[in-house]
Amino acid sequence: MVKQIVENGNRRLLIDLGGLEYLKSSVLRVILNAVKKINQKHGKVVICCLNGYAKEIFEVNYLNNSIPITESVKSGLNMLLAPLKAA
Repeated sequence: MVKQIVENGNRRLLIDLGGLEYLKSSVLRVILNAVKKINQKHGKVVICCLNGYAKEIFEVNYLNNSIPITESVKSGLNMLLAPLKAA
């Protein structure tokens, strides 16, 4: 589903991981590929509602330094509303 969103030309993506208890490497790979492709289009990806193990994975791998992470869906949407660079 994420791949389709990215391939359809979307330049903004909010990923809500609030219901996630465990983060498989395959899920992380999908997220990182989406971030890479959207960044190439000068877009923006925001991850929200990380907790527990999933949050630890992002922090240990310093992904929180390169991918914006917010505490709630509302704050994630607000971050996505900021103007994007021209493609």
